[in-house]
Amino acid sequence: MKQPLLWIHGDDSLRTHINEWWRNDDTQPSHLHVIARSKHRRVLRLDRPHDQSLLVKHFESSRHQTPLVNLIKRLLKREPWRREWRSLRTLRNSTSLAPKPLGLARTSTGDVLLVSQFIHAPSLGSQLAEAKPDTHQLASDCGGAIFNLHEAGVAHGDLHPGNILLTPSGPLFIDFQRGQKLRYRRRISDLARLDFSLELEGLPHEERKELISRALPHPLMTPEHDSLIQKKSRQLARQHQRTRIRQSVRVGHGREPLDSKSGRGLRRTDLTQSDMQSAFKSHLASSADKRKAHFLNPITTSVTVNGRALRIHEQRLTNLRSRLHMTIVGSPARRAWKASHDPCPSEGHPRVLAFREQHRHGLLISCEWITESSRSDSS
Repeated sequence: MKQPLLWIHGDDSLRTHINEWWRNDDTQPSHLHVIARSKHRRVLRLDRPHDQSLLVKHFESSRHQTPLVNLIKRLLKREPWRREWRSLRTLRNSTSLAPKPLGLARTSTGDVLLVSQFIHAPSLGSQLAEAKPDTHQLASDCGGAIFNLHEAGVAHGDLHPGNILLTPSGPLFIDFQRGQKLRYRRRISDLARLDFSLELEGLPHEERKELISRALPHPLMTPEHDSLIQKKSRQLARQHQRTRIRQSVRVGHGREPLDSKSGRGLRRTDLTQSDMQSAFKSHLASSADKRKAHFLNPITTSVTVNGRALRIHEQRLTNLRSRLHMTIVGSPARRAWKASHDPCPSEGHPRVLAFREQHRHGLLISCEWITESSRSDSS
């Protein structure tokens, strides 16, 4: 049986309900719903009969970080749970800006449970993605809410459309793990991060500019501050681009490793393993004559698999110099795969569905990649 929780804040009714769930955490009752989980925390929704649902954030002790990093965070009081609790407590009198904090407890292993209201409302990101809302009104409402958030003395730290809920009473902010006391630079960083993330969602520049103008106090509504926000937004865009490209060669959401003995690589999940193998087999059969010759330029084969037009590209490296060069700079297949995952791809760049590489003695000897064939390519 688990050790009881050590409560720091929370009324008796809340403690009774959370303690009952904590003792039976492994049973996954029907009133428990897992919203998100990572190696650092998990987010749960607990439904209560005849009462409002609870949001429980279980901040696991930082076993994935070095003891020195954990010590520095504790000394500076910058642990994620502490930042969120401090921000929610600061905003507890502004019920229209953030969920109400209800409880805080520690476990025997050093984990922290933070309990707050669960808000049933769509996020700004989901509204922009699924519907065609009045973007002018949304920009005006969200800008005013951000202004009130900053005037309350809180900088969110991770302001993006997924952390803004659209409730009947107005926009409401969640996830304050990076929240801090407001400073000038933190205000600019909040607005730049939101501007960048809204650009990814496809919100037009005029609406984004209107939102920022509503969020800034009058003394800061100058071209200089607008230029500073845009500069920071471009920096975030470049950082996001580098991160996306770097993570594209790892197994993750929408990407799976190849189950192939003839090479290592990745494929998108919308291309099944069987379709990929069929495409490679068709390419192998149709390019048999070309494969007998030594070539440096890639050969391309157009195939159709289950009614889907694909193009298979292959490049073989026949000398030590080219193998060493491609091993260092990356194969054409890997570079095409990375370019396909660029959030700001060049116009006309094909979508790469899979790639694989073959190595011998640590050196690249050949690579293949599959792209979607457009109508113009097919013709």
